[in-house]
Amino acid sequence: RARAEELAGDEQADAVVSRAVAPLPTLLSWCLPLTTPGGAVLAMKGDRGADELAAAEASLPGLGASAWGLEVVGAELGLDPVRVVRVVRAP
Repeated sequence: RARAEELAGDEQADAVVSRAVAPLPTLLSWCLPLTTPGGAVLAMKGDRGADELAAAEASLPGLGASAWGLEVVGAELGLDPVRVVRVVRAP
């Protein structure tokens, strides 16, 4: 567990998980370089996750993304649903 700026250039992982700490393009500029090619950033977002993803969609390929989508998890367990933006780094 660390801040993205602490690991930049030093580490890569198959998955990077973040909370809603910044607008999606900013968050991805920090986190996508930390993923291996084909790896994913999983960004927990609030109720506006779908809107934020739609607004950022045009910029995603330029940030190095090859695929993206929104998943809603937790409701099947009786919990409040959590919106997770999943962005895959280009191979």
